[in-house]
Amino acid sequence: MKPPTRLGLSEGPGQDWRRLAVVEHIMLTAPADPFLSLRALADYSGLSVRTLRKFLERNPPSQALPCYRLEGKVVVRRSDFDTFMQQYRTQGPSALVRTLRRLGLDKLPV
Repeated sequence: MKPPTRLGLSEGPGQDWRRLAVVEHIMLTAPADPFLSLRALADYSGLSVRTLRKFLERNPPSQALPCYRLEGKVVVRRSDFDTFMQQYRTQGPSALVRTLRRLGLDKLPV
């Protein structure tokens, strides 16, 4: 009589039983705060790569978009970009905001 097979694998002379792992669930996740190339950042933000490069080249450097330069490749962490964009957040009509800025009233405490 032939020995029973296990998971469709038979044990022959000189062969060991092979065990197969059964995976019930796999979850692949993207990093919560990925590094984005300028092209990917342009897709994410809706801005052009040219505009993003202008943000990178601002002077003084403290006003520039933070980035990482790796062998000619420029990448930006998504959270750094989101933080950088907060300075451009406005409420109300743009003419009102522009006037308040001219008068120096846009930074008053609430």
